[in-house]
Amino acid sequence: MSVHNSDSVEKIVERYFSAVAKKPFEFNGKRYGPKPLFVSNQLARGYLCPLNCGACCPVFTLDYLPGEETPMNVYARHFEFNDRLVTVLSDLQLDNKTSHCRNVSREDARCQVHPVRPLSCDFELIRPRACKERNELRVGMFGRAWNLTNAVDGSKGTKCKITAPTEESIADTVRKLNRLRKWTNHFGLGRTWIPEIVGYLQSGRWKSGPVILGANNGTPAKFAETF
Repeated sequence: MSVHNSDSVEKIVERYFSAVAKKPFEFNGKRYGPKPLFVSNQLARGYLCPLNCGACCPVFTLDYLPGEETPMNVYARHFEFNDRLVTVLSDLQLDNKTSHCRNVSREDARCQVHPVRPLSCDFELIRPRACKERNELRVGMFGRAWNLTNAVDGSKGTKCKITAPTEESIADTVRKLNRLRKWTNHFGLGRTWIPEIVGYLQSGRWKSGPVILGANNGTPAKFAETF
């Protein structure tokens, strides 16, 4: 997660929602309009999270939908979305005076609430990106990864590694996308590109290259990306 987004709900809505939305929405007084979505075939990739890192775990809000299993210390917050209030359960970590999340171990950098980690952590390393004419969705390393701080020894840089596509990596990406769909449904976003993205991955179309959804009827893009 980018250290520039201390409120994870803002990151999820402003970046994730806007990337997959099929219709405009308003959040925090700003209107987000849909754009064609470039879906990289890199989305089929997986990644490894080695021990003794935790560089991607600074202090940010840990946010959950009502009904999701949560760790301790969460309470209700309300966000205005399309002129209605939406409830999210959050641990703001206001009492955490360290530089890293309260749940990352300082011994081996493993997450102590990993089975119930929030979406903002779970969705990594999927990278939504807003460009002028389109949005993009791909798997990639953290921006300025070299400048993130190790949770164990304070050194700089991340240790995560992107891996080649496997059935397991595709299934995990599909799981993440379906979790994001629960969030878009909870906020009342309505129609998104998530079903098409899931179909693209599960059908094996990613092997033929990236696609652009919302332009050319989602036909394969005329350029390929290599693994």
